[in-house]
Amino acid sequence: MSKETLGETEYLSACLSQGLRDLSLSGETARKLVQLAGDLVCENEKYNLTAITSFEEIALLHFADSLSLSAFLPAGASLLDVGSGAGFPSLPLAAARPDLKITALDSTGKKTEWIAAEAGRLGLSNVTAVCGRAEEVLAPGNPLRESFDFVTARAVARLGVLCELCSAGVRQGGSFIAMKGSSAAGETAVMTKAKLATLSLSEPKTESFDLVRPETGERYGRTLLIFGKTGPLPPKYPRSFAKIKKSPLF
Repeated sequence: MSKETLGETEYLSACLSQGLRDLSLSGETARKLVQLAGDLVCENEKYNLTAITSFEEIALLHFADSLSLSAFLPAGASLLDVGSGAGFPSLPLAAARPDLKITALDSTGKKTEWIAAEAGRLGLSNVTAVCGRAEEVLAPGNPLRESFDFVTARAVARLGVLCELCSAGVRQGGSFIAMKGSSAAGETAVMTKAKLATLSLSEPKTESFDLVRPETGERYGRTLLIFGKTGPLPPKYPRSFAKIKKSPLF
């Protein structure tokens, strides 16, 4: 059940065949993801984009993890990916879901340059890369503020920090989806309904699942926390990142 046994496309399909990630890849999507994995490994030799560098780990821990969002995104939705890093979940989602309108936001120029260049190489016209800090890009008066159907963040910061930053990007009636691993239970334990209401967010719906390594059956727990946006965010939020980190609301 290794990549050598199955081949790259079949290994990708095996990674995506569990639980919430039960996606069938078209031949074109699979080709783009295989190319993305190869390009990522090559680029990582010049610039440290990710600590995950083998095809097997990229397929499971980057691609399958990223594509777990797909089931929760309706056709034609707009998505802001805060702290996109090397383009996850933005690039795999853009390849698998050409109907989505994706904006990848990161504060490191080399990473947003990589995302934009790789989107061009893969022919992904539905993803745009923006370099900037979320608290500045989503500040009052910025056209991106509260303009997206969905905002997501993956392995960026603790939940109390993310809720304040990401609520600023979600339109009323939209959702913030936090992508978490084993830390989810501890981070949600300190949330309160009142603090979430301060950020115009509802209590989250929780979707838990496992990423499963095809060759060993090893499982990696994942949780999606889906917060609804209940109204406009007060203009004093988000605060500066230093203030959020020093005194998170929860």
